[in-house]
Amino acid sequence: MKVLRLLGLMVLATASIGADGDLGCLLWPAVLLVWLLPVDYVVMDARRRGVSSVAWGLAVCIFWLPGLLVYLVARPQGKLIKCWQCGRKKPIRDMICPHCGTQVA
Repeated sequence: MKVLRLLGLMVLATASIGADGDLGCLLWPAVLLVWLLPVDYVVMDARRRGVSSVAWGLAVCIFWLPGLLVYLVARPQGKLIKCWQCGRKKPIRDMICPHCGTQVA
C-alpha cells in the first residue's frame, strides 16, 4: 500500500507540472501504477504465505503479467489460517509454520 501512496503523490506533483495541457506528464504515473499494482499484491501475498516475497516481487516486476501468472500457479494453495504461536497467517496444509517454525498438531 506504500506504493499506492507514493504514486498518488507523484500524480499530484505531475498534475501541477502538466497544467499547460500536456497529458504526457499524467500518463507515465498511470503506466507505473498499472505496472506496480501486481508487484505490490504479489509481495504482500507471498509474505502471508511464507514464500520469498523479494524473489517473487522481482520476478513480477521484471516479467510483469507472465510473472504474475507463474506466481498465481506456483504459490502455495489453500486457505490461510492464523498460527497459534506467532499469530501470522499460514497455509492450512502446512504442518510447520513458515514464519516461526512451530509444529502444528
